[in-house]
Amino acid sequence: MYATSSVNVRKGPSTSTDKLGYLELNEEISVTGESKSTGWKQVTYKGETAYVHGSRLGTEKVDLAAIEAARKAAAEKAAAE
Repeated sequence: MYATSSVNVRKGPSTSTDKLGYLELNEEISVTGESKSTGWKQVTYKGETAYVHGSRLGTEKVDLAAIEAARKAAAEKAAAE
């Protein structure tokens, strides 16, 4: 899976657990398990078992060019109004 934004990688499936590091936007990570009730994904990070919240992961990389094009179009529309 890929990080859909910068996201912390944690020692356990909670924001109260220690941070082991972070993923940058579009960085790939191997998911090894998940908790459907809490939304946390178990991952392998630098050889260790770690956790990332599933809401910050996607199956495809974020298309930065498409996002920039949409922002530009919205700004032009707002300026024209």
